[in-house]
Amino acid sequence: MGDRTTRRRDALEAIFRRTEPTPAGPETGPVGLPPAGRPEPTSLQTGRTISVGIGLKEGEIAFLDAVARQVGRSRNALLRYAVRRFIEALQAGTIDPETLGRE
Repeated sequence: MGDRTTRRRDALEAIFRRTEPTPAGPETGPVGLPPAGRPEPTSLQTGRTISVGIGLKEGEIAFLDAVARQVGRSRNALLRYAVRRFIEALQAGTIDPETLGRE
């Protein structure tokens, strides 16, 4: 019986096992920015799309949905656009990672 329980636990733990390497070490700067400067613009468009969940307040969702309807895009497309512009601003140095607030 113990062997069956162990196999079941191992199978469940495998669901949550990290499959992608975590970038770390001297090759990355603050917030993962390369110390040598901005990477090639195409680097943001490479790789597969991975779904991530973020917590938003109901008011934030309502506002985003209203903007998305106004511009004829989905909420997902709007958020991807916003995240891409945020990353580009970090890479360009127009946003200082040290000044980002915590919520």
